Amino acid sequence: AAKQLDDKIAQIPQDVTITDSEMIEQLLKEYEGLSDESKAKVTKYDQLVQAQQKIQYLQDNQKAKNVIDMINNLVNSNNSALIEQAQKAYDELTEQQKQLVTNKFILDNAWQELNKTVTKDNLNVGDIVIFNGGYIYNSAKATNPANKKNYSVCKVTYVSRDSLHPYHLVSTDGGGVYGWVDVNDIKFGE
Repeated sequence: AAKQLDDKIAQIPQDVTITDSEMIEQLLKEYEGLSDESKAKVTKYDQLVQAQQKIQYLQDNQKAKNVIDMINNLVNSNNSALIEQAQKAYDELTEQQKQLVTNKFILDNAWQELNKTVTKDNLNVGDIVIFNGGYIYNSAKATNPANKKNYSVCKVTYVSRDSLHPYHLVSTDGGGVYGWVDVNDIKFGE
């Protein structure tokens, strides 16, 4: 039995790939099924273990690469579903696989940016924000803009959460912003 297993182990390709994993697992099961006496006669066990380690390395790299690709798709994205999906995939990696993810900082930055994203619910009167530039409206429900302004540091002076333009801003830096604005044109102050 030991000789037969050695002959099978000798058939393992020099450059194993992930596609060889089933064969390696089968050979390991055969080895485990041998008596201690027969195991001692297997001369190519180290070669089998090396093949298993190589496959584990390849699988770890593939899983890490999948997460790296997911994270790379987050650059300049504040899509919370994609960020959560990438975080979940990262969290499911082993510690060894996590070490292979060289772009984790992009995921961390995506979370930071997402937490800076303004919604209809997360600003209050008195908050200081950055107006990125865009249209200014005379009322929270207006359909036509009254003005267009550039970047300005502003203070939230009124809130109308269920409106088309939920925040009324006034420039604190002389930028001339005075009116209702869209959430997409605002970010939290630095």
